[in-house]
Amino acid sequence: IPRADAETAGQAGAAVYPLNGLLLDDETVYTAMDPKRTGQFTPLNYSEKTGRITNAKGRLADPEKLARIRDHLDGLLVQMAQNLYAGNIGAQPLCSGGRSPCAYCDFRIACPHQDGEDERTVPNVSDPFAEE
Repeated sequence: IPRADAETAGQAGAAVYPLNGLLLDDETVYTAMDPKRTGQFTPLNYSEKTGRITNAKGRLADPEKLARIRDHLDGLLVQMAQNLYAGNIGAQPLCSGGRSPCAYCDFRIACPHQDGEDERTVPNVSDPFAEE
């Protein structure tokens, strides 16, 4: 949800969107990105009294976790390339919340995909990049 914040946005009436993401758990990194600790340039919130991060959980990751994320993404890219090379290009919509994205797709009229066929769901994993 955007909020109007003229001081941080630099322009009156400009919308500022909350940041989301993951940073290396290294104080020099996030301090260099946001030296005034405003939360404008990082997805971190700081205590006004202590200056400490108040939402570190889920926002900061050690180098090992970032390496696991990189390896997972590399594996997905290799799998996607292998499927393309093998000619496996059929529609496999990702359904979440019991709703198919096909209901909103602008190409539905031209797509050969049949509802209920080859639909995928998100596995229920709390942290897929946690140490095994």
